[in-house]
Amino acid sequence: MTVSVKGKVSSPQPVMSGVPQGSVLGPILFLVFVNHIASNLTCRYKIFADDLKIYLKIGHDTPDNYTADSRACQRDISTLQRTAASWCLTLNQKKCAVIRFQRKSHTFPPPRYFIENSPIQVIQSHPDLGVLIDSDIKFHEHISTTVRKAAGLTQNLLKSTVCRSPDLMMALFSTHIRPIIEYCSCVWNTGYIGDLRVLESVQRRWTKRVSGLSSLDYESRLRALKQYSVQGRLLRADIIQCWKIFHAQCTVDPTTMFTLAPQSGTRGHRFKLCYVRAQTDIRKRSFSVRCVELWNSLPDRVVAENDFKTFKYQLADTLGEVLYSHQP
Repeated sequence: MTVSVKGKVSSPQPVMSGVPQGSVLGPILFLVFVNHIASNLTCRYKIFADDLKIYLKIGHDTPDNYTADSRACQRDISTLQRTAASWCLTLNQKKCAVIRFQRKSHTFPPPRYFIENSPIQVIQSHPDLGVLIDSDIKFHEHISTTVRKAAGLTQNLLKSTVCRSPDLMMALFSTHIRPIIEYCSCVWNTGYIGDLRVLESVQRRWTKRVSGLSSLDYESRLRALKQYSVQGRLLRADIIQCWKIFHAQCTVDPTTMFTLAPQSGTRGHRFKLCYVRAQTDIRKRSFSVRCVELWNSLPDRVVAENDFKTFKYQLADTLGEVLYSHQP
């Protein structure tokens, strides 16, 4: 490896491991370097750059299944460690963690996992690509963190902004604050009333500072600014994601997320989904279940629209007042 600056080239140095950052070939070389690391795993896994997650359903029906599944997961961890070591890489144990999702009725003791005879820490929550995942899958902690971040930025912008015209204020909100609130909402929007209230409070506070609107109630401010409530936007995001899945605008296979209803009779549209009977409240609040009823209620001309921009206009026209609804 050499470095060239203004025509001057450094002396070459051998690169024994890793990939240089900031180079043209860096991203491709990194993929070549790291993509094979999970090739020998038997459990399911997700990998994004250097962030890898191994996941497995541990059987609790019999002690034998429980033991076999636990050992399979440990074998994969050991395989991963050996594969990394063969490429002169070491796993940073401080960044490795185990998080469990289980019902309270499970009676088997939780298995322990190790990296080179050192136990991996067991945690209750962990950030994953910007979303704080908790073992209850309720996302209260993520939403609290998001609101604190958005509220802090709101405070700083309001202190440094003299002009409070509607156009400038909403441009600032849409550019800097709203992306923080709505990032990856299809994952964490479980619809708890308390969470919706604290999320709405950020926009509620911002719109009250817009020039000429401080005396109006919140819904009137939204209509004057032609802005949807946070609750309405989260609902809209769910439906937009459904549309993207069925129109191949994302890499999610519809059959892995939903069950299509059989095409019989004249009721419903061509992408109608089967209702899922959820055994737990958190399953009922998950994306693939909570959006089924609203998605099925949409007209066929809306869900079948191929142009994304046109679809959004038609969706807004169909949902109407729902997009302004909010928790008091």
